[in-house]
Amino acid sequence: MNWITKLSETLKIKPWQVDKTIELIIDDKTIPFIARYRKEQTGELDEIKIREIFDEYHVQEKLSERKKEVLQSLENQKVLSDELKKAVELSESLKDLEEVYLPYKKKQKTRADLAIEKGLKPLAEWLWDAKSVDDEYVMRFKSEEHSLLNKEDILNTAIDILAEEISYNTQIRDFVRDNIFRNGIIETNKNDKIEDEKEVYKSYYDNSFRIYSIPEWRVLAINRAEKEKIIKVKIQIDWSRFNLYLTRKTGEENMEGLVLMLMKLAKIRSTHPYIQLFQTMTKDSLKRLILPAIEREVRTDLTEKAENRSVSIFQNNLRHLLLTPPLKKTRILAIDPGYRTGCKVAIIDENGVYHDNANIYPTPPFKKIIEAEKILDRLIKIYEIKLIAIGNGTASRETESFVSEFLKKYPEMKYIIVSEAGASVYSASTAGIEEFPELDVTVRGAISIGRRVQDMLNELVKIPPESIGVGMYQHDISTNVLKQKLSLETESVVNLLGVDINTASEYLLQYISGLNKKTAKNIVEYRQKNGLFKKRSELRKVKGIGDKTYELAAGFCRVPESNNPLDNTTIHPESYQQAENIIKYVGFTLSNINNNRKDLLEALNKQFYKTIAQNLLISDVLVKDIISALSNVNIDPRDEFPQIKLKSEVNSFESLLIGTQLEGIVRNITDFGIFIDIGVGYDGLAYRSTFTDYQTTNYYPGQIVKVEIISLDEKNKKSGLKLL
Repeated sequence: MNWITKLSETLKIKPWQVDKTIELIIDDKTIPFIARYRKEQTGELDEIKIREIFDEYHVQEKLSERKKEVLQSLENQKVLSDELKKAVELSESLKDLEEVYLPYKKKQKTRADLAIEKGLKPLAEWLWDAKSVDDEYVMRFKSEEHSLLNKEDILNTAIDILAEEISYNTQIRDFVRDNIFRNGIIETNKNDKIEDEKEVYKSYYDNSFRIYSIPEWRVLAINRAEKEKIIKVKIQIDWSRFNLYLTRKTGEENMEGLVLMLMKLAKIRSTHPYIQLFQTMTKDSLKRLILPAIEREVRTDLTEKAENRSVSIFQNNLRHLLLTPPLKKTRILAIDPGYRTGCKVAIIDENGVYHDNANIYPTPPFKKIIEAEKILDRLIKIYEIKLIAIGNGTASRETESFVSEFLKKYPEMKYIIVSEAGASVYSASTAGIEEFPELDVTVRGAISIGRRVQDMLNELVKIPPESIGVGMYQHDISTNVLKQKLSLETESVVNLLGVDINTASEYLLQYISGLNKKTAKNIVEYRQKNGLFKKRSELRKVKGIGDKTYELAAGFCRVPESNNPLDNTTIHPESYQQAENIIKYVGFTLSNINNNRKDLLEALNKQFYKTIAQNLLISDVLVKDIISALSNVNIDPRDEFPQIKLKSEVNSFESLLIGTQLEGIVRNITDFGIFIDIGVGYDGLAYRSTFTDYQTTNYYPGQIVKVEIISLDEKNKKSGLKLL
């Protein structure tokens, strides 16, 4: 069964759908473009399935390239037999391939290599098939030069070759690997030489976890604690579970039973004349070569699985964060809190344009409350501010208390606490410097905080993924992997929403299907030089945008200023003629999209879309999509999500009591629980054990939930929560 057939069975789709999707991928079509504009060709596959096909195709590409490299290496070593070639070609994964290649891989000189250099390879081969003890033959390999002076030295050196050979035995490795997963235990112990002042890893000081059931988040926690040298980690076999099998198969327990089992797998007969020597050799191979190698593999596999889970959590959280509903047409006074350097204030108008900034010092050590109030009074009146946004970092708690008290004389105004994760990174980044070269980094941070309220998506695309503050141990994951996943999720969200080509920043534009940093920058420069785009087709005039790029990008770029209302829909220019024909079919014209859309949609909905398709000779898939696009003109999908929660008063951590019930906002979801902002400056944690059935997919950042306080840690300002 080839990989396409297997993948189609896994995804529950037809092999031809996989084939067609691969054709489009090879033709450089993007995932959003294929999902939206090539439904007829793929059988209406959704973006998730297309992404899985995309990922598997690239895995198979890498596998194919690696097979070529391995075959070339084996040929160069003059060891490529027909059997070995077949084993390489039939390998279904990189792991299987590397297992086949393992004995031939270039490595540091081993004890087996040294034994071969001493001329003992023929003796090792003879020993394997020996029918009787032959000391005379063994002594032929005596060598003063190589310190092989007696029978024991010669035999003990020769079996190093056999020990390495059986360590490559696939059956043996599979057996040991399988049983390490079944019966292995990860033991963690405190490293007495290293302090863990906050006792972050206390639960790993002296603990053990079964490999087959250890949660992914525990693997990541163990890895981090080990990396920081707080704990020591080793893998042990739970002989109490394993011995039942070993006793039944070999009559022995523990290591002795396992050695006998491996000898059986290696087909070493119990009547072998050198059976004791072979038992010693197998035990040495197991302890010195097989177990350490398999333990590394097991740790690597557990880590890979855990990292994949972490990335999945990151993607899910990030998607919801990017889809945070924007607070449109609101003038904002944004505050980046601080102590000694004061709080930086920035004024953002309803279009996200920066206007002014100031410094206030309402927090310790200065506590210039009256002066700070006068400055805010002036800014609120000059710029007609409607909302105050406060960053949730250092001094946020004190700043919130000041703002809450201050707003008592502005009862119509509210404030909001905003996650400032990554704001400082943006402030000092190339993007921040290019946008506001004349401003201090702290003012740029305040601007970022304010703009996040107006459009989270537009701000987060400027920030490195590991700094966004959602996910599970994301700082331990490869930055390149996170960037790739950020790019995929952002591309997906941006193309789901579409962008206004006349207002989008170059940072947002680069995620549009078919565009990149260079073409995005060219669009902005074209806009600055020539004024606003008047129609979609004008994109063709931008440097670097040819027919292929235009095809991929056009449908996702909206032009509200265009005379053609279709330019402000998700309908692709390649389908404009069909769209016009459908509109005419129900007795309307293009102009009715804007001035009489309600009647147009009523007329379209009275018709069965398959009837329209049949009469106009258009595919029913395209007809359905065009009607859907006309129904959603000027609708932002983010509006369907619960809106941002605004505040008018503040609570303190000290005011919390066990049993208190209150509302909170989900900030982050992990496999071990949900972090929730309950308005006291410190996120609480609803641990997974407090749920009857914990499913991470049921929650998302920004979700408003009701919780009860079930535990309080005054020292570390931690609260345990239970969702109601």
